[in-house]
Amino acid sequence: MKLVSVNLAKPRTVSYRGQDVPTGIFKEPVAGAVAIGVAQLEGDLIADPRYHGGPNLTIAELSTADACVGDVLSVGTARLEAVQPRQPCFKLGLKFGDPKIIKRFLESERWGVYFRVLSPGKVRAGDAARWESRHPARFSLVTLGRLEIGQETDPALVRTALALESLSPETRAALEGKK
Repeated sequence: MKLVSVNLAKPRTVSYRGQDVPTGIFKEPVAGAVAIGVAQLEGDLIADPRYHGGPNLTIAELSTADACVGDVLSVGTARLEAVQPRQPCFKLGLKFGDPKIIKRFLESERWGVYFRVLSPGKVRAGDAARWESRHPARFSLVTLGRLEIGQETDPALVRTALALESLSPETRAALEGKK
């Protein structure tokens, strides 16, 4: 795997249903090394930190189907832990000018991965990315995503997911009501 780009944005305000909405979805690749801190990339301003934040990286050959909760990825000098699949909000539709893209995005199951920063570091386009360790439970992010959006409803899978220490607090809260 290889880091193709590091993508940053400053919040902009867009109009949505007659209201001004701040968003940082219009990210652009940047050159040079970028520091990954615990909460975000250096220079990436988050418009709505209640729902967004964290590393914004494009990694070639990183598959949601292959990644599992608790897997640890090394890239540059940073260490990241997979904690949940990406879930789109209405702002994805704003970015592409197509509100139906959210449904197609979810159906594709090529959601991408949200990571927790285990060790801050620096990354740059071209850096190698490799799985440093794979979580023994092998609970896939695709299965987790299906649980989150209701495509999968097996209570045993929900309990298994909730037993994973690496699960993000947001996903844990979303699954608590589905036990």
